[in-house]
Amino acid sequence: MALVICGFQRSGTTLMRNLSTMHPDIEVTNELVNFLWMEHSRGLYMRKFIRHCYKRANKRYPIRKIVSQIPLKVQIENYIFVIKYLFNLHRVVKKNINFSDVEQVLKAMFPHTRIHGDKFPYYIFKLDELVKLNNVSCAVIYRDCRDVVSSFLLMVRSKWRKEKWIKDQSTASQIALKWVSAIDSMERNQDKIHIIRYEDLVTNPEQELGTYAKWLGVDPDGFNGQIVRSSSIGKHKTGLTDKELADVLDIAGPTLKRLNYL
Repeated sequence: MALVICGFQRSGTTLMRNLSTMHPDIEVTNELVNFLWMEHSRGLYMRKFIRHCYKRANKRYPIRKIVSQIPLKVQIENYIFVIKYLFNLHRVVKKNINFSDVEQVLKAMFPHTRIHGDKFPYYIFKLDELVKLNNVSCAVIYRDCRDVVSSFLLMVRSKWRKEKWIKDQSTASQIALKWVSAIDSMERNQDKIHIIRYEDLVTNPEQELGTYAKWLGVDPDGFNGQIVRSSSIGKHKTGLTDKELADVLDIAGPTLKRLNYL
């Protein structure tokens, strides 16, 4: 089985990835984005893949390891992993890339795990395509838009401030609009995916992980719920100005009510 973990940024996708990959039956790469370029030619897929991995390596982001500061040894392991992935892909694929090719390569890369996949928030906007693929399971985590915007703006003003892609996601209104779009995608495909509410996960991890394990068909005892913390709930109360909060509620209010946040 291939597993895709997604959700709007700052909604808990990294937490779900970390919880998942700690399970002995699951291996989930960290934003490898190998499911984004289906039906591309092998050459174009590889160029896009290499460019993406190069950018992540230069920003000291891990592809597999769960660490915040990456030592040289882990960077080398990441590079070796990418080389092996590309080698296996080149061996398997003759013309255009398709899902079964990527799945076959992941199985070869992770022979001791039954479930393998990738975590990338942006997959939330590709759900209409991903749910049509055979043998792929999509897990989506969502979170209160107010806390998402608060956390997102904090990143925009610090870690992400030099990123080009944030130019159209740098205000509370812009972020709220994208969040609503992500929720629309989730709800449109709700009967084909597994949905996790962030607040339920961090306040009752045993129950939520038990449901998640049942959906995946794995032993719930393999998850380590002790890494879950609930301290991030309600951070918007100090993280947003009155104007920013009003903008968020003006745009996302109906969706928040529908999801029982208001």
